[in-house]
Amino acid sequence: ALDFDILTKGACTEIDDIDDAEDFEDLKKAMADVGIAEEERGDIWRLLAALMHLGNLKLEEGEGGRSEVSAPSGEELLASLLGCDFSAVRSAVCVRQVRSGRGSLMSMNLDPGQARQGVEALIKHCYGSLFHFLVKKINQSHALTMDAPSFIGILDIFGFEIMNYNSLSQLCINFANEKLQQQFNHQVFVLEKMAYEAEGIDSSAIKFQDNQPVIDLVSKKPSGLFVVLEEHCLMSRAPDNKALLHTFNSTHDGKHPNYAKPRFGDESFVVKHFAGDVEYLTANFIEKNNDSLTEELLDLTKFSKNALLADIMSDKEMEEGDEFDQLPDAPRDSIGPRGSIMGQRRSTGRGGRGMAALNTVSFVFRSQLEKLAEALRATTPHYIKCIKPNGSKSASTANDKLVLEQLRYSGVLEVVRIRREGFPLRMSFADFHKRFEILCFKDGFASSKKADESEAERAAAHICAKCLNADEYAKGTTKMFLRNGLLEKLTALVNEVYASMATRLQSRQRTNVAKRGFAATKMSTVKLQNLQRMLAKKREFGRQKRATVTAQTFLRGQTERRRFAQKKEAAIKIEGLVRGRQASEGYKKTKASIKLQSRMRSQWAARDLKRSKKAQAKIGAIVRGKQGRDTWRRTRELVVQLQALERRRERRKGRQKKRRFGICREYLCN
Repeated sequence: ALDFDILTKGACTEIDDIDDAEDFEDLKKAMADVGIAEEERGDIWRLLAALMHLGNLKLEEGEGGRSEVSAPSGEELLASLLGCDFSAVRSAVCVRQVRSGRGSLMSMNLDPGQARQGVEALIKHCYGSLFHFLVKKINQSHALTMDAPSFIGILDIFGFEIMNYNSLSQLCINFANEKLQQQFNHQVFVLEKMAYEAEGIDSSAIKFQDNQPVIDLVSKKPSGLFVVLEEHCLMSRAPDNKALLHTFNSTHDGKHPNYAKPRFGDESFVVKHFAGDVEYLTANFIEKNNDSLTEELLDLTKFSKNALLADIMSDKEMEEGDEFDQLPDAPRDSIGPRGSIMGQRRSTGRGGRGMAALNTVSFVFRSQLEKLAEALRATTPHYIKCIKPNGSKSASTANDKLVLEQLRYSGVLEVVRIRREGFPLRMSFADFHKRFEILCFKDGFASSKKADESEAERAAAHICAKCLNADEYAKGTTKMFLRNGLLEKLTALVNEVYASMATRLQSRQRTNVAKRGFAATKMSTVKLQNLQRMLAKKREFGRQKRATVTAQTFLRGQTERRRFAQKKEAAIKIEGLVRGRQASEGYKKTKASIKLQSRMRSQWAARDLKRSKKAQAKIGAIVRGKQGRDTWRRTRELVVQLQALERRRERRKGRQKKRRFGICREYLCN
């Protein structure tokens, strides 16, 4: 991916936890499942490779301002993938045929910037045609064998895009969201109104907040943003986005409530969408909106030897493609096949000179969006709003700001507003009577278990008239309609009734509990008194018993102490005799061991003295040897120095003799 420019525009070629090789295998299996043969898959890979190599073309300015084309990956490789000669590629990219007013053709050299726009337009067009080819294959694989009277369609759209830098693509996406939000609000309003009318309740209190002014600001003729943009695209001069912004400001600033100029910056404007204010940068607005695909580039693909490329770009294939309906105020022949300018140029024979002859990105987008809106109006839509709790894909974590923005952008808060302006709380008479029957149980109404429909209706009306104001509820034919917050009010009244009844029940219960408690206390007091008297007797008996035991213990101890003293005296005498005998025998043994120890210590001392003398002699020899070596080394160095001095003295004497001899010879010669 890093080798191709068109794959590195986003500065991200790898995503964590995503295996591109595994996804590619799944893609091949899915294509096989929908009936795309292996040969066709190979043609698709070759076409995609050709588009990526086209994106790597190097365009430089040559002589006379003409563009010079080179292919870094090899001219032969690119030509073989496209199925044409590289010279034809060079000619189609660098030269454009222009038809004059008299019908003659002129060749115009393109500068590198214009040539680059043409190459990018060709890549986009081929990629879009390949996309339609795949859609057609998928639809054919899922086609029914018989005509179906109805269908189920799924429209998946994220919602508004409000980024740091918003351009033409964000304006288109947000415009589509405005249209779909209008459809959604209208659908919710219609359903709400139908529910009121079915119950015979006036629905005039519900106000539908229409965002038609924002839609008119973007697309209404003659001054809508898209209309003005398309007019600037028709001008033959170079694109001037500043002039476009000046036209926007002079037409709408201070005149339209949904348009504003930013406080800072002179290259942007602000559109006040229903989801919030969005600032759009006008840089490259005109370039992105223009269709830069020339007839020469289109012919290059139609007559290609690549069978798949020639097939998907042929007129027949394009006519069978997904066409979009034109806007109500646009001529029918203004819409060419696939929304391309080439279709109009083939039909008129000249380059477009009016609005009907131009199919810009904005025009095609509005046409397709109108077709989608018509399809939605012709069906019965149902909506599922998906809320992303956080941006880190973490469990049990919710970002309040992110959730609130999604609720606002998806229109959920608008639905809540519509419901709250009317009677959002609705309950059938039977359910209402069952839930709040406690509020009328003293008024002579039957129980909710025994009441029929008419009895439940009268009871529900009686409860509302008794507890609520006249403008806080409405009685329908089968349901009671309540304002927002009244359910809590009725629930609070029910809780008050239950609280009052519970208070009376609690007072009676507390009286009975107090009586039973007094009787139990009296009985317990009698039992405690009996127990106390019994414990007093037990304590007295215990004291007498302990005194008797103490006296007996003292007498037995005195007797035993006398016996112990007698035995101790006899034992001491016996121990004295035994220790005397043991001491005599021990002295004899000790005297012999003392002699043996003295002899051993004298031998050890003599051995240690001998070892010490030997060690001292060795250490002395080592020290004297080291001193002798150091003395010899110093003496040698002095001798060497003396010899060097003597040799220098001899050489000096020799040079003096030679000098004297030379002087004498010169003297004699002279």
